[in-house]
Amino acid sequence: MGVKIWWPLLFVGSIILACVLIFPSDPRLADLFGRAGKFDEAIEKYLTILEDHPMRTSARIQLSKLYILNEEHQKAVREIEKGGLDSIDDVFFLKQISDIYSQLGEKQKTVFTLEKIVRLDPDNHAYRRKLADAYDWNEETEKARELYQALLVHYPHQVEILNKLTHLNLKQKRFNESLPYLTKLIELGPKDTRSRILLADVYIEIDRKREAAAEFEEVLKIEPKNEPIRRRLAELYIWLENFDRGLENYEFLVKTNPANAKYFDRYTELAYNLAPQKTIQYHRLRLEQMPDDKELRERFAGLFLHVGDTDNAIQQMHILIARNADTSRYYKQLAYLYQDMREPHLANKMFEIIFEKELADDDIAEELIAYYGHEKEYDKLMKLYPSLFDRGRIDEQMVADYADLLFRTRHYNAAAKQYAKLLELQPGNPEYRMQLADLHRLEGQNNQAARLLWEGVQKYDSQDETYLVYSAQFMAKQNLLQQSIACYEKLASIAPENLQYKKFLVSHYMENRDFEKAIRLHNQILAQKPGDVSVRFELASLYWLQKDFERMHAVMAEFNPTDANGSQLNKQIGQFYFERGFYTEAIECSQTGLKSSPHDSSSLRMLGLAYAWNNQSRQSQKILEKYNQLYPYDYFTHFEMGQLLIGVLKYTAAMNEFQISLDLIGIEPETKDTRVTRAKIYAYQKDRGKVEAEFESLIASYPNDVALLIDYAEGLVNLKAYQHAGEWLARAFELDPNNYRASRLESRSYFEQGQYKAAAHILKGLLDRYPDDTGLRIDLADSELAGGDWHRSSETLKSVLSKYPRNLPAQERLTLLRRQRNQALAADYTSTKQSKNFFRQMYNVVVTTAKSSLLHLKLIFGEEEYSTKDNSLPGIKYQNAGFNLFSNFSKNLQTEVGAKVRQSGDNWYLATSGQAEWSFDPSNTLSLSANLNAHWNDPFTAAFQKGRLNRLQSDLNLFLFKRIFLWNRFSYEQHKFNQGHFGNAFRSYVQIGRRWDFQPQLSAYYQLYHLKYSFGPQADRNLISVPEKDLVHTVGGNLEQNLAGKLYYHLGGSVGFSGVQNTVTLYGTAELEYTLLNRIRMRSLLEYGHQGQLTGNDKTTSLRFDLSYFY
Repeated sequence: MGVKIWWPLLFVGSIILACVLIFPSDPRLADLFGRAGKFDEAIEKYLTILEDHPMRTSARIQLSKLYILNEEHQKAVREIEKGGLDSIDDVFFLKQISDIYSQLGEKQKTVFTLEKIVRLDPDNHAYRRKLADAYDWNEETEKARELYQALLVHYPHQVEILNKLTHLNLKQKRFNESLPYLTKLIELGPKDTRSRILLADVYIEIDRKREAAAEFEEVLKIEPKNEPIRRRLAELYIWLENFDRGLENYEFLVKTNPANAKYFDRYTELAYNLAPQKTIQYHRLRLEQMPDDKELRERFAGLFLHVGDTDNAIQQMHILIARNADTSRYYKQLAYLYQDMREPHLANKMFEIIFEKELADDDIAEELIAYYGHEKEYDKLMKLYPSLFDRGRIDEQMVADYADLLFRTRHYNAAAKQYAKLLELQPGNPEYRMQLADLHRLEGQNNQAARLLWEGVQKYDSQDETYLVYSAQFMAKQNLLQQSIACYEKLASIAPENLQYKKFLVSHYMENRDFEKAIRLHNQILAQKPGDVSVRFELASLYWLQKDFERMHAVMAEFNPTDANGSQLNKQIGQFYFERGFYTEAIECSQTGLKSSPHDSSSLRMLGLAYAWNNQSRQSQKILEKYNQLYPYDYFTHFEMGQLLIGVLKYTAAMNEFQISLDLIGIEPETKDTRVTRAKIYAYQKDRGKVEAEFESLIASYPNDVALLIDYAEGLVNLKAYQHAGEWLARAFELDPNNYRASRLESRSYFEQGQYKAAAHILKGLLDRYPDDTGLRIDLADSELAGGDWHRSSETLKSVLSKYPRNLPAQERLTLLRRQRNQALAADYTSTKQSKNFFRQMYNVVVTTAKSSLLHLKLIFGEEEYSTKDNSLPGIKYQNAGFNLFSNFSKNLQTEVGAKVRQSGDNWYLATSGQAEWSFDPSNTLSLSANLNAHWNDPFTAAFQKGRLNRLQSDLNLFLFKRIFLWNRFSYEQHKFNQGHFGNAFRSYVQIGRRWDFQPQLSAYYQLYHLKYSFGPQADRNLISVPEKDLVHTVGGNLEQNLAGKLYYHLGGSVGFSGVQNTVTLYGTAELEYTLLNRIRMRSLLEYGHQGQLTGNDKTTSLRFDLSYFY
């Protein structure tokens, strides 16, 4: 069996081997392998054949077919291209090749192959269709279109061909040619919405929009929910100005797609003018679905504005702001809305919020700058400019404005930095250079100021007249004579008609010993304006000697104060007034001179002494301190400073100044003046023996020296040896009966002895002779007040301020007087919050009248309202009216009685009070007070239970040595709720502290508070949280200052600890008071917590505003 099988196989194999060996290039064996499905062996055989016969095209074509059958298309393409496609006529093989080219993305080769197929088989419409598709694919649109048209003849109802022709015509923008095909498509398929949409698009392109709308309408009949087509139809109607149909279609879209923002936005945009109320309605419905949609709510607000409903617009804007606190646009829109409503304060509040959140732009900054400047809110402007600079908003004008603001608000160092920046930008600007020099001058940097000014004159050749004048005057004051001369020579050449420049130049020439130039220039001045100022001084002096002050002032008025500003002439005028006792005029002249030369020694000293002798000790102190810094070795100025410090109760500092003066006197030559000064210092040091020895030795040498006699008497008054002082004053009056100093010292002596009427009488006599002496008037006011006639004192102070409204001592005295005894109409508002539940509001109108020194009446009308967030306690409101009557039966005893009627609904009651205060010296007082049926609202829950209290109370205030103070209070209280007895409280306070009298005034204290409380038998202890016993230790402090008699502030705070309740209590207060035009007082007070005690809930805050008018 095995032999039968193997023999045939061996025979066939032998034949094949022989063929291979005999015919290696014969393709028949390769074909045999191919037909047997052995493609790899066939391919290998053909490759062998092509190695020997590379030009055998038939073998290469057969090889490419084998590659195709073996799915190796890339190799097949390579072999075809080597053999040449033109040599292939096998249509089936060409079809395969075209498919391969198409798969490989070879467009040109695909087209070429298909074209050959169509040529070989022209009746094959399927491949003609493929060729048309290939043309379209290869962007040969015209060939594709022609071929499709030819095919359409054979297949007139073929939808795909019609679609292709439509596509190709639209691609070539042959819109009219595409119409028949689209129409045919619609005839074949009436519900073919795609063709209808294309037809509508074509109608739109050829401007047949109404027909396009009709086609869209047909589409919507078939597909009513086709949103894009309905939207296009709506827009088409709007373009055709058929707004009703457009809105109708958009409204359909909004109703069927409520969440689609695009449809809603477009609808509301169109309906904004056509149907605004309907738009508002849709917005409101949509906001109910999307309450956090910012843009939607913003448009909602805009709709309200569109229809004139500003209230609802503002409400919506506030909602937007509340939910988008960091979005500046909403603040800005609301701000501009407030501006349109004439509400600038509300608008500015919005701008401030934007800026604080760092959301601002340039427009906001400009708005804030304009508003703050108009309202004179300089503090806010001071913060605004640096913020703008930090944010990169820097330009020359803004820096200049900021520098000017810093200068006007006396922030000189900061202003100098800004002007330095400006000079870097504009080095030749005279205004910037002057401002910077002036700032250097104010900071005491005169050398730097001089260098800066000289640079502008020399390097930048400034021709600005104001700048040159300023530079010349400043150089002169700094003893830079050559530079000052150069400035004045320049001025004289620029303005030869200005004689003042020539006068200054003459003075400088003389100082420089350049007499020829001085004489020549002086002759020119005399030719233009003859005369000499010394004549006027001599004439004025004669009038003064004759007591003809009116003519004296008339002669002095002929001097031009503008020309005299900062000059030697101005100093001469001031010295003239000072030597003759006209201190107010001397002060004005000195101030004028110091504007151009702030460290001029004679002007500074004269200004300080004039302030002192004009009873303006505080200003005098500042000036003389400055003088001492510049000229520390002037013994007499140190003595004067010591006298001023005594006047403001700074004894330690005064003694230090006196000792410095004594030390400096020790190195001075012995003269009458040094001996007198030394004796005066001994008097202040309370060394009477040395005072008497020194003065009596001097008087022995100068027995008729009236000034010396007065100095001795003054020293004795300082030692409180009034009788002995009176004897020496009598001797002075014998020599000079009308001596001014003697009369003032006599008045002072009477004042210190408590003989106030006698002191006032002398001062009135002096005022008859010297009516312009404000120091006399202030002393008279003090005497009248000390004598109990505060009404006359008030009128005297008003007379000073009517002529000299900036007189600080008069302002301060009048302010303090009005706090104690006033005629005023006032209104105040207080809001108090305790914990999170209880609130209290008070409104009061107060009328005070005080036409005599004996009685002072105050009428009070007001309302209190208590409210709570606790629903178990309803709110309660009280109306009240009452009076307080104050009286001064003597300078030491003051009494007060008062009554108040309070009503809540149908309930009312009467509360009374009384107080007596005894002053055993101006700082130490004892007072007793009583209250009957008074309102009890501490804690607040008492207010809702008709709380009442009866109280007896005593207060003791003592000022001990070295500014140590002591305060003690004892208080006994009976508390009632709803007319029933609730409990009794015994309270005691002891407070001891130290006060420092520098400005601002500072005090610190320790306080001990003790409480003992006993509840009544029917008391509900749950109503209030009061311990039966309590002991609270407290430390605290206060800071207060009265600035220029107009502005007063007070800051205070304390921390206490209760060992009984194991609780810490905090207290803080801030008070600000401002007096405007000497008649209007504005006051605000903020308090937190309780001072040194625990009552109810300790987290109490209270805010009070008070506006008073003094008539």
